[in-house]
Amino acid sequence: MSTELKSVLSHYRLFTPVLKQFGKVTKVYTGTGIYALKEAIVSEQNLRNFQFGAEQIYPSVPPVLTASGQRYYTMNNRIYYLTPWLSERRLQAIDKVKTMLEEVAVVHKRTLQTVPFQQQWKQNYQYSLERSIIDTQARMERYIAIAEKPTYMSPFHYLFCSYFPSWMATINQYNAYLQRWKELIYQEKNIRLVLAHGKLSKDHFLCTSNGNHFLNLENVHWNVPQFDLLSVCRNDDLQELHSEVFDVYERYLPLNESEKYYLILHLLSMERIMGVINKYEKSLYANELEAVRQLQRAQLAFEAKMKYAQHILQENEKQSHV
Repeated sequence: MSTELKSVLSHYRLFTPVLKQFGKVTKVYTGTGIYALKEAIVSEQNLRNFQFGAEQIYPSVPPVLTASGQRYYTMNNRIYYLTPWLSERRLQAIDKVKTMLEEVAVVHKRTLQTVPFQQQWKQNYQYSLERSIIDTQARMERYIAIAEKPTYMSPFHYLFCSYFPSWMATINQYNAYLQRWKELIYQEKNIRLVLAHGKLSKDHFLCTSNGNHFLNLENVHWNVPQFDLLSVCRNDDLQELHSEVFDVYERYLPLNESEKYYLILHLLSMERIMGVINKYEKSLYANELEAVRQLQRAQLAFEAKMKYAQHILQENEKQSHV
């Protein structure tokens, strides 16, 4: 046991525990029970949000108090908090995500605020989205020239070239959706904000016999409602889910049209694909086969996000005719 962890656990009067690491969580075995110890680096603002979110809003596992009665312990610009280790009910991934989205939608609805949509915010959002797609297109077009140049393509280059036309078509769609989003936001005077989880994923949510609990609340902050939905898309395997699973959220808190288009624009981001290409250019993969597999996985994840984006558009079209 490290000196640092020994010091932290001494503030809980736990002096001779057995520890096992589970990702970023330490499982603590003691004579009085089994606990989970989480460490996080948190800014002052996020710490205030963490206290507010964990203690008042998000259903969470009650922390074990330190010997001095504190809900967490701070040391070296980090916070540590201890909770009982809970066993989870076995659920299919899709059922767990549905439950999680129901719970987070309730929190979002409860904390929903409408604030003036400042012109500078609109311009910053617009610049970020426009810059992202311009950079992606430029890098794609530069790399296609590299991939097509050799007489005999590598398997990675061949796969890149086979995907390239569909990526260019997506970029054209992105620009059309971006134009529609701009039309909408420059008509709006207000923007909706909620207390977002900040790192929403089925791995940060527990379904137990004693209720449902959110984990990793140190990233709680104020953001747009669709932020947490995007977190699920980034952090969970959408290939295991159906697009309709996200309709659960909108039963509690329907997104408006500009929020839907903002969500779609982020779903069409090719960040993961570009990351694979960058790593291949820098020869960071162990071999060609590994690089090909990573590009295939990135493409499958992208297609799953595309399917979700298409579902949002179809539902939006239906509602516009109601």
